[in-house]
Amino acid sequence: MVANDEFVTVRKSCLDLLWQHCHSCPGFGDQERVFLQKCHTEIPSAPPREAPASKRRKTLPDLCAVEPTEPLNPSRKSRKKKDRARDSFLQNTPKASQWHKRQIEVAGTASRYEAAIQSLTGGADFNAFGKPAEKDPHSENGLVVIGVKLALLANSALENVALQKSVSYFQALLFLSYCGILEKGGVSYDTVDQLTGYVSCFRELDRRRLRSQALRINLLIHELVTGGWTIYRATELFFINPLSPSYLLGINEEGFQSILMQLTEDEYVRHDFSDCFRPEYTIPGLIAHMIHVADAGVTLPINEICTHLDCSVDSIATTVDRIHKNRVPDKSDSGAPISFVYVSGPESFRSENPSSPPATIPTCPRTRGEVRGATGLDVRSNRLEVAASSSRATAVIMLFHALGGRIPKAFLDRAARHQRRIDNFGEQCEAISRYPGLDQDLASLLDATKLKQNIDHLNSLSIISIQGSTYVCQDEVAREFFEQSRDYWIRQAFMLCCYVFPRTPSIDPLFSSGKELLGILRHILRLYAEDGLELPPSNNTVETLLSASKLEDGRDRENLLVTAARLQLDPPEPRLRAEVVYQLSVMLRSQGRISDSERVITEFLGNESLDLNPESHLLLGLLHLSQANNQTYRFDFRRAREESRKWRPPSDNLSDSELRLLCDHLYCNGRILKGEGRFNEARRCFEGCLAIHGISRPKRALIVSHLSDIYCELDYMQRNARQPGQHSAHLEEGREVVQREIARMRASANPSKGLRRLLLSLVEIELRGGHLESAERIISELLEMYSGVTEPDVNERVGHVQTLIARARISQLDEAEGHWHAALLQNRAYNPQEEEVFTCGVIHLFISSARFQLEDIDGSRLMFEKAAEVIGRKRPQFLIPGIGTYLFDFVKSDLLSRAGWILQKIAQ
Repeated sequence: MVANDEFVTVRKSCLDLLWQHCHSCPGFGDQERVFLQKCHTEIPSAPPREAPASKRRKTLPDLCAVEPTEPLNPSRKSRKKKDRARDSFLQNTPKASQWHKRQIEVAGTASRYEAAIQSLTGGADFNAFGKPAEKDPHSENGLVVIGVKLALLANSALENVALQKSVSYFQALLFLSYCGILEKGGVSYDTVDQLTGYVSCFRELDRRRLRSQALRINLLIHELVTGGWTIYRATELFFINPLSPSYLLGINEEGFQSILMQLTEDEYVRHDFSDCFRPEYTIPGLIAHMIHVADAGVTLPINEICTHLDCSVDSIATTVDRIHKNRVPDKSDSGAPISFVYVSGPESFRSENPSSPPATIPTCPRTRGEVRGATGLDVRSNRLEVAASSSRATAVIMLFHALGGRIPKAFLDRAARHQRRIDNFGEQCEAISRYPGLDQDLASLLDATKLKQNIDHLNSLSIISIQGSTYVCQDEVAREFFEQSRDYWIRQAFMLCCYVFPRTPSIDPLFSSGKELLGILRHILRLYAEDGLELPPSNNTVETLLSASKLEDGRDRENLLVTAARLQLDPPEPRLRAEVVYQLSVMLRSQGRISDSERVITEFLGNESLDLNPESHLLLGLLHLSQANNQTYRFDFRRAREESRKWRPPSDNLSDSELRLLCDHLYCNGRILKGEGRFNEARRCFEGCLAIHGISRPKRALIVSHLSDIYCELDYMQRNARQPGQHSAHLEEGREVVQREIARMRASANPSKGLRRLLLSLVEIELRGGHLESAERIISELLEMYSGVTEPDVNERVGHVQTLIARARISQLDEAEGHWHAALLQNRAYNPQEEEVFTCGVIHLFISSARFQLEDIDGSRLMFEKAAEVIGRKRPQFLIPGIGTYLFDFVKSDLLSRAGWILQKIAQ
């Protein structure tokens, strides 16, 4: 505020900070420092008189303020501090559409932003006030020059209050997170508390809670990532909207949950942020970097840091302090080659088109001291330098960085081979063009001999290394040049991935290797999303996404299929359109969305006119069988049979594709017959499936499981026809085929759901054979498996309920009712909108029997009446073995013999 016409008063903290900078600034000479010293010591200490009301001005923002200012509002003034802290944080959080504006307000430019982040770990000298002005050669008055410098510095200081505040508070968060890591890692409380005490503004009573709150912020970052944010953007939130220590103390768990709920809305999760700076820093990454550069003779593995901070090590970047400029992708970019001009160093590579690749990239072996390479690039001991031996070597280095620095050997092995495809007539063929649209240098490199020579050369220069079955490149010099043409090489990596990715197990015996390549595809798709790039609409893209969807589950599978449907050419190719519809119908059915699965098939068959060539005939057959499976899940076996009859093998001489469809046809009919209780006929269908050569392992496991369940039903039928207690050969047949398949599945690298389904069948065999101890062990294993299934499909849900039923069947009498109720509750949780089915009625009968044996006659009668109501309107079902046959018959007879109760009506 103004004191009089000659003096201006500012806060002492701001003046001291400004004076300290000027004293150490190399732009000030000795004469200017003497003048400053004199001015500083002669500043009057008397408090200024208050200015007249007409001349009053707003007070300057306090750089050292602890809490954000709030409007004076009587209703808010009375609110608790925890509410103020939460509300202030949410009010100051920028909207997704205003994110870049906030970045500019805080940091100004990407380079200043990056310098600020690097300063957090001592990686760069950071000057929030900017560069001092040069001396005006035309001014004869040195005092005026000093005045100009002071004015510019004061202006810069005030303009950069927001950045200084962000750096200060984020530095405090980083420090508190580090203290929390130490405490979790076993360092004594007293030592960590003493360390926290070095920050004088942290009160002694608050230190422990501050460390706890810092860890909670890290957990919130992880929760935001789980909710759809990138880890970099979630971390940046606490830099551009920093929390003061006092407000950090004021947020309780309810406040954190409120913040999480509001920030995981679509406004933030679905925004592409393509107009924003792209940060690449995280709290674990910054801490790991600081430990590395400190070179204090100790290490702390990144995985331990991430464990203590509740985040995934996979999401932490190898670089920890980069800020990339925002860029809007050029939709018209054709990827045409361009020219680069080299002058004297990395900054001199200038491109007319930033989405195209550089002509040459200087890289080098790890050396000590200063080296001059063939390109004339001077580097220091911590940089790599070697002249790229050829544009091919340059291309492979760029490919490494586009793929995240790690490439499985299987990826490059497949890239050097011709890939198999299926043509429009259902026949195998080689891909017409090996590398459509691929960079010429990269394509010429993908020959097995040339590829090995280039990989060996780069390995000898320590530019790449070999870790197990993976090539690794962490050349940060080359990364700088990758960033200059980032979009171009991301697109190139995706094109190559489309060529390499296996299409179907029927033509590619190494289709399972696609699981190893899924990580690469996920990485590229993530880069496309983060950079705001559009995936190219093409048949190659659609086929790749369709193939990847067969290896994914849950939400990831759905996202791939929806994207594939969106990226079809206009008009779509009928064969691919039919394949997309088929895969969507299978996915929707696996989620229990039977009506949606029926709808997409009906709309396609009703609105599309397909040429009935052999391939179209096969796809139409798959669609009709998918519709038949939908009706089977509805227990409408008449309509299911009608749909399945709409496809018939065209001849006796079947192609491989037709044989696979024949297997699907037999399997579908086997399920229909099993659902109708026609077990002998169903057995012939499933045995016919197993006789077909070349079926995939997951499908084989499913067929074997159904066949084993049929053997249990046939065993019961034969026991009734023979002497009681006399075993048939069916149980031994079932045990043999199931155990053989289980052994194969356990030996595979990724057993997944097929193993669970087989174990369920083995449990039933052991229960039917009276081997209760063996059954109990398998049930325990299954329950542990199901506890780890996060997105169970419709078959997994049935399997989980079946396991709970099996546990109830072998439980002690006093525990039986609880276990039966657990099965009912789990079924209700999986199907909240569904009325009770026949299986629920059978469970009610078992609970009635247990209560009767425990002499709870009224409770037993009540449960019996409930069972009678369900069974009177729901006909017997055979989805779970025994539910419609031997388990139902047993519990009916048990209640008849104990209580004399008879079910008056059983739906038919």
